[in-house]
Amino acid sequence: MNARGYLVWLVLALLAACQRQMLGQRAVWVDVPLDGAHAPPGTAVVVGAYASAPGGVQMNLYVNGSQSAALTVEQVSQGLFYGQGTWQPPGAGRYLISVEALTAEGGRMMSDAVALTVDAQPAPQVSPSPQPPLDDMSLRAERTTLAAGECTTLRWKVNIPNPQSIDLNGSPVPPEGSQEICPCSNMQYDLIVFANGEKYARSVAVQVSGSCVATPIPPQPTGAVEFWADSTQIAAGACTTLRWKVTNASRVFLMGKEVAAEGQQQVCLCASETYTLGAALTDGSKQERSVRVSVSGSCVTPQPEFVATTPAPPPTITSQPPPPPAPQPLKPGSTDAANPQQLADCSGVVLRWTPVDSPLGIQGYRVGLLRNNNGQWESVPPYDLLPDPSAAVGQYLTAGWGYRWNVWAVDGSGRNGDLSPWMYFECPLP
Repeated sequence: MNARGYLVWLVLALLAACQRQMLGQRAVWVDVPLDGAHAPPGTAVVVGAYASAPGGVQMNLYVNGSQSAALTVEQVSQGLFYGQGTWQPPGAGRYLISVEALTAEGGRMMSDAVALTVDAQPAPQVSPSPQPPLDDMSLRAERTTLAAGECTTLRWKVNIPNPQSIDLNGSPVPPEGSQEICPCSNMQYDLIVFANGEKYARSVAVQVSGSCVATPIPPQPTGAVEFWADSTQIAAGACTTLRWKVTNASRVFLMGKEVAAEGQQQVCLCASETYTLGAALTDGSKQERSVRVSVSGSCVTPQPEFVATTPAPPPTITSQPPPPPAPQPLKPGSTDAANPQQLADCSGVVLRWTPVDSPLGIQGYRVGLLRNNNGQWESVPPYDLLPDPSAAVGQYLTAGWGYRWNVWAVDGSGRNGDLSPWMYFECPLP
């Protein structure tokens, strides 16, 4: 099959997959290899197939009518699944490849068979032509078959008017651009656009043979940061003591003011307050801990029990408004710590959240960004007060690490607001 024929087949296959999914049909069809394809001798053959069925499926590979192996299945979208595996031909010849799909309802579907010829001598290599862009949006890779460690370039273009967001594998991207990728395993790249209340998607799969040898990242020495309050729940007007102890620290800050590495401070409150202790460690890393002291009641001077001969004007009670509410984090990340969002590239990550308001006004926002080092969360920049509900943090992220972040507002009086929930994500190895 020539390059033009392959492109026509690919477009028709994508349209057919979308139509089956929209109609809710149950079907299974082989995606790769193509019918009539040739394979060089002595190499493993990648087999991929789509299945359309609600509730999930199991997929098995059949060669010449006999079951060969189970395929690894992942969900592509609602009701659409993709199975993939490899098969090692025993020798040169012509083979019929089909895929069985077992539905969650107990049903069984069998795809049409595709013919694959394993050549006696290696077939000449033909570089596929780039996929032409569609009218509304396009995503293509200059090469879709790589050896582990090789690189290619993704290119995309979005012509949809007024898009609310454009993301490539979870990271925001401009309407038109390119990105070099060097995957170490089979990858699917998804371009997702939200516009006018609708979701639009384009995908491209890159098949990778072999594996990359990852260079282990040596663990960084860390210091210990302990920060607590004698009591975190007090009545209005009562006091409690904040205490801290930090080891291997070059500088320590309590609410932005430098303090000793070990110490204590008494605080007496009329309203709930969150206190933050930050430490710059001797190994160059930063950590941060927060303690919230909740206050019940209010600081109101009681009325005298006697009746004055001359009525006095009622006292003016000045009540302080509550601290700012917690902003709502938008992206990136998942609130499920056990299932962090897997980002394709962390170099351009921007944290985003909803703005909040306060009767005293909002000075800005503070972000807590922590890195998972063997189960211990280490704080990393930024510590600055941010005027807008976003923070570009790509320069602080390292490939191969997991992260979590949250955010809180600071009102006009300098008080910290409620903390948002944590968002979890991971950065891939290059």
